[in-house]
Amino acid sequence: MSKEAAGYSLGDVLVPEMLEETFSAGPGMPGPAERRGLNNQAIPVEKGKSRRRFTAAYKKRIVEQADACKPGEIGTLLRREGLYSSNLSTFRRQSEAGTLAEGASQRKKQATHDRAMAKQQDSRAMARLERENLRLRLIIDVQKKLCELLNLPTEEVPPRGGRS
Repeated sequence: MSKEAAGYSLGDVLVPEMLEETFSAGPGMPGPAERRGLNNQAIPVEKGKSRRRFTAAYKKRIVEQADACKPGEIGTLLRREGLYSSNLSTFRRQSEAGTLAEGASQRKKQATHDRAMAKQQDSRAMARLERENLRLRLIIDVQKKLCELLNLPTEEVPPRGGRS
């Protein structure tokens, strides 16, 4: 069957020289939703699928089913569920680590919340220390000016930390 009989002409097909121009997203270039061929005809571009998310109960069920499978039946299970062997490996790893147990997501949320609270406490402590540092520097400046006004000798004390 010729290309013309199939419903498209050679001008509708991208050639390697056009790939770089067509798929670079520089200024004035078509974006990802609109690609153009040789005759400036629109080439349909499908929107990417969103990433699948699996619940802990689903993962646990799949691991249990896979463990119950006889040799050679795991491939059938994976095809039926639309999964890859790497998905099953990840699910098993999570199961062994205990992250598929009931309440595991709650523990993860609690840990995230605890980290956020600790970060917030650290930022409060840092702000308090910065205010205290500013206040102490102001006190030192006032003391220096008072010594200058009263013509008192001032000793320059080298800063701590051992660096000059």
